[in-house]
Order: sequence, then C-alpha cells, then structure tokens
Amino acid sequence: VPLAAELDAVRAYLAIEQIRFEERLRVSFDIALGVDKLRVPPMAVQTLVENAVKYGVEASAGGGDIRIAAQRGTGVDMLRIEVANTGQLRGASGSTGIGLRNARQRLQLACGERASLALRQEAGWVYATIDLPEPA
Repeated sequence: VPLAAELDAVRAYLAIEQIRFEERLRVSFDIALGVDKLRVPPMAVQTLVENAVKYGVEASAGGGDIRIAAQRGTGVDMLRIEVANTGQLRGASGSTGIGLRNARQRLQLACGERASLALRQEAGWVYATIDLPEPA
C-alpha cells in the first residue's frame, strides 16, 4: 500500500488511543516529501506504533511520546521508517516477541532480504527502524 494510506490508518488508530490516554500520549510525525507515495507492506508501520503504545505509553504512569518518521535511507534506493517511543526495551516484559518476529518475516517475504526491522534503545528512547528497498 502507499505509505500515505498506511499513515492514515496509523493516524486513525492514534486518534482512538488519544481518547484513551488524553495528554499522556504525545505524537509527532516527520515524513519527508515524496516518500508518502512509496509502497510498503500493509500494517508494517501500524504494528510498530501499536508496540510503542503498549510498551511505551501504556507502561508508563506519565505516558509517553511517539515519533514517526520516514525518509530515504542511507542508500538511494531505500526507504527508512522509524517509530520511536520514550521508555526502554524490556527483555522480560511478558512479551513473547512474536509480533516483531512476524513483522520481520512479513517484511522479508514482501520485500526480499534487503528489508530489515531493527530495535535499539538510546538516551531514553526505543527505536524501531524499518529499512525497505524501493521498488524499481
């Protein structure tokens, strides 16, 4: 689907969560010009945003921030999508990790071996980064 359509679904989901969390949920978007037309696997970004809400915002009494960014990646023919949330990676949080494993598998099946999904923690933020090859 076009990234724009995926982001529309994410915005609709976040609108519902905003009612639930009120001022505890703070969201920002940074989408580079032109990348919204690029195609991404359906639910690729949505899955990461749901994880950010569940393990970042919901897990913190004070709520949290979520940043969603998309830009051309390090290679000219790559798209990088990043979903970041305040918090920390929780190894024993009760998560089975199945959602992320499935997301990685779907990305590789849809986009090939160059597609990747990586998690990292840095300076009080958790980053989920998808790198996708742009279609020729």
